Amino acid sequence: MSSSTRLMKNAHLRRCPSPASTTYLPVRLIPRGYGRLAPGHFCSAWGTQLFPPSSSGSRWKTFLLTLLLLVPAVSAAAFQPGEAAPNFTLKDLAGRDVSLADLRGQLVVLDLGTTWCPGCRYQNRELAKIDSMFDDSQVRILEIFMRETVETVRGFLKGLDLPEGNALLDDGSVQKGYNVYLIPRVLIIDGQGRVRFDAGLTGADEIETQIRALLAESKEVKEP
Repeated sequence: MSSSTRLMKNAHLRRCPSPASTTYLPVRLIPRGYGRLAPGHFCSAWGTQLFPPSSSGSRWKTFLLTLLLLVPAVSAAAFQPGEAAPNFTLKDLAGRDVSLADLRGQLVVLDLGTTWCPGCRYQNRELAKIDSMFDDSQVRILEIFMRETVETVRGFLKGLDLPEGNALLDDGSVQKGYNVYLIPRVLIIDGQGRVRFDAGLTGADEIETQIRALLAESKEVKEP
């Protein structure tokens, strides 16, 4: 276990509260120079709120301390552009196996999160917009829920009026293989199985821009 991981696990962080009591802080981290965590609310993958509400003075002290603890870990977690995405096989809510390797030739958008993370709710809604823009033969969206049950995820998606066809349940392999420290986390994987985008909370406009650029690139490669 790295020193940064030990520090993060020992940090005095609180479990994420309900969205109504969440304090949002403007945060922007740059993992390994190309991905980003946009302004918003973030939770750790261990079920803690990274920036809990408090007085303004102690809030910024907490923010700065947490930032110092997280930057090395986030940098280590993010993939460099072109790195191979670790394969996984997970169950969907109907119990069917879904494997990343079986989706070669398509762009795959991974959303890593949970049902209790307030920022994840926003990310799910943004990805629902993307899902309606592209055909499944071009772009496949996989929303991977960590440490959740089928019943919890179904209730969560129903409450947001979102479809459940893209939902997968992580068995721990994705959290480990993708070094998930902060959630939500969004990755875009090209048709060759390479990570081309790796960031935190990301709006639909940015995701659409990234997807269209990669689709255009793929078309140029195929043309003689």
